[in-house]
Amino acid sequence: MQRMISHVRTAGLGCICLLSVCAPAVLRADDLTLPHTFQNGSVADANQVNDNFGAVKGAVDANTARIAALSAGTRATLTVYGSNVCPSGFAPLYSGNAYVWWRSTSDAAVASDGTCWQTPPGPSSNHALLNALSVDTSGPCAVCQSASVTATVTVRGTDTCPAEFSTLYTGKTYMWWRADPGSGAIASDGTCWQTPPGPSSNSAPLNVVSVDSSGICAVCARPQ
Repeated sequence: MQRMISHVRTAGLGCICLLSVCAPAVLRADDLTLPHTFQNGSVADANQVNDNFGAVKGAVDANTARIAALSAGTRATLTVYGSNVCPSGFAPLYSGNAYVWWRSTSDAAVASDGTCWQTPPGPSSNHALLNALSVDTSGPCAVCQSASVTATVTVRGTDTCPAEFSTLYTGKTYMWWRADPGSGAIASDGTCWQTPPGPSSNSAPLNVVSVDSSGICAVCARPQ
């Protein structure tokens, strides 16, 4: 009987050690408490042994659920500007366009929100208060997702990615402003464009809005 009990206790400890080695960050020693402790020479009641194994199984099941949740949460999302094609290793969620807004009145406000729109944003021409506000596309974009990347980062002022990150693409940041004298309105959304954004000079309503590069940038990914 003593030999059997020793074998059961050793096997139980072996399971616990295996768990702590495989996932030390998720399952700690204080996360698992065995309901029964056996002593040499005592009788191992089957119900108590089963209770101990049940506690181990519960901890393992909870650990498996945590790992699954963490794995699902590592899907990195990335917005690409200047293209509607996702980088290698990323699947498209949707593609669209980025936009720039400006006032056609004397205050000459300009704005760009750095958002990828699936459908064109407002304002609509039937809104009386917004009739002086115009909007047009500044370039294509795509929202992408990857299960093999844990994080993405955009670096500005350099086209070199940090250590442990790979380069998805390099480009430039841009700023928009009103070219008409005296307006002084400037906008910059901080996005990293693969190709230069608009507005294009052949769009008649946008001839008063200019765009130029404000610096270099890179979009980077850290793989799992």
